[in-house]
Amino acid sequence: MAASSRGAAPDPPVDFVLGEALGEGAFGTVYRSCIEGEEFAAKVATRADKWIWIGGRSVPSSSIYEAIQNEVRALRRIGNHERIVTLQRFVEEKERGVIFLSLVSGGDLASLVGAHPSGVGEDLSLALAADICSALAHCHSKGVVHRDVKLANLLVAADGTLRLCDFGHAAFCGPREYLHERYGTDRYCAPEIISCESEGYRGPPADLWSAGICVYALLTGKMPFAIANEMADWRFARVMAAQAECGGLGTCATIAGFFNLRCPWSSATTTLVDELLRVCPESRLSAASALSSALLGNVPPRAALASLPALPTRAARAALLPASLSVAFAADSRSDSGSPLTRRRTALMALGEEQREQPPSKRGTHSEAQEERTVRWRAVSTETKAQVQCPEDYPSSR
Repeated sequence: MAASSRGAAPDPPVDFVLGEALGEGAFGTVYRSCIEGEEFAAKVATRADKWIWIGGRSVPSSSIYEAIQNEVRALRRIGNHERIVTLQRFVEEKERGVIFLSLVSGGDLASLVGAHPSGVGEDLSLALAADICSALAHCHSKGVVHRDVKLANLLVAADGTLRLCDFGHAAFCGPREYLHERYGTDRYCAPEIISCESEGYRGPPADLWSAGICVYALLTGKMPFAIANEMADWRFARVMAAQAECGGLGTCATIAGFFNLRCPWSSATTTLVDELLRVCPESRLSAASALSSALLGNVPPRAALASLPALPTRAARAALLPASLSVAFAADSRSDSGSPLTRRRTALMALGEEQREQPPSKRGTHSEAQEERTVRWRAVSTETKAQVQCPEDYPSSR
């Protein structure tokens, strides 16, 4: 069953100071905070009765606050774990609620991937994959499903290890129970969530699909799909067809085949990604199985992460195409990146299909310019169109 709607009991009030803002998400703003000389990360959410614009729609602030309480319940059930942010305190005030979490100030994996468009290397990717699976194995053992595993929700600690955060969409269920809510971020959502009908989906395999997307992004600096739906993304359609064939091709080899390339990783790494990105959830690798297998048995030391350049202050979105055809994406926070036409024109310029703008004196009317752009867009092959489309071209799966 889904998470309980019962509110989370607050801890006793405490004197605290909010400092600089560390980030802002759908469920509140995170600040550096101080309690009795000790630093924490404080997530602040409003309790005021108002409407908030999130993900292209207006939602009541009460639903946002329910997500904050849900995060508190999830973290209390999970308890302390070395790969998960630790809940320190939950305080309710008249106009707001504040969650105090362990401070992890090393950036997130979205920033790491954005700073390394060709990937961070196989050894480091496997080490980080082990951290992701360790966090998920513990969550699932406690009956908690995250439902929004993504690069931006994986924080880098000072020692180079990861901390899974942001449990606002978490659900409480057993390994064989089914969920029905469509939560998550499209590019990371498992296919059974995207196509969720009355039968629902199991939570742990859905989390592991999202983990596989993260590992693929670490290895390549790119996202494999815009959305795991065969009608909306030709890449996923080909992967699904390849896996359905007798002795079908794995995800890594199929995607590499799009560009006439051979998969450059070791067989163990390729097997790990293939097993995580199984379209059929019943055959997908579990977190505990990944950790106990030889796939993640010999992870490298963390010195490699410390040697990487400092992360940028703003997370960059991983491109969907090879570096030679990359299109700059907006930040991972679903901020407005312009109209579909603007994004497509930017993509066409990267592909060498866009002509230079005419001087102002020779420009036609707006309708003529629109018609010219439409004609050029229609001339582009269907496969190329699919390549340059952005995740925002697809409706939300929620």
